[in-house]
Amino acid sequence: MHGSIWEVACWARCAGSPLRWQDDTVPLPVIPPRCTYCDGLIRPGVVWFGEAIDPEILMRCHEATRCDVFLTVGTSAVVYPAASLVQEALMHGAFTAEMNLEATPASSLVDDALHGPAELILAEIDERLGLLHGSASLRGSR
Repeated sequence: MHGSIWEVACWARCAGSPLRWQDDTVPLPVIPPRCTYCDGLIRPGVVWFGEAIDPEILMRCHEATRCDVFLTVGTSAVVYPAASLVQEALMHGAFTAEMNLEATPASSLVDDALHGPAELILAEIDERLGLLHGSASLRGSR
C-alpha cells in the first residue's frame, strides 16, 4: 500500500524516466542517488506522511478486503485510510488477525490478535500450515 523501498522514481519526474523502476543496488554507488535518465535526484517509491496514496493502489486495497482471511501486520492501526481496511474486511465477513508488537486500536476488533515480532509469528504460521498441509496429504494418499 505504501510502496517499496526497492522502487525508485525521478524526483523531477523527468520525461525520460518511467513512473517508477526497480533498483536493488546495495550499497548505493552515489549518495544521494541520481536518476539514470536525467541525472537529477531520485526518491524511494514510497508514500511519505502528507502524501496521497495512489488512487489505483487504494482501490486495490479495498478490493483485497473481500477475502476469507485478512491479516494486518506491523501497523499502529491509527493512520487512515490503512487503518480502516481491517474494519472493511470484517464487514465483508473475513476472519481477521492482527500481528503486532503491541496492542493497537484494532486489537479489540479482530478475531485474533497476536503480539510479538511479525517475522516470528508469520514463520510459525507458515510452519503450522505446512504441517497441516503435509498431514492432509498423507491422509489423502492412504
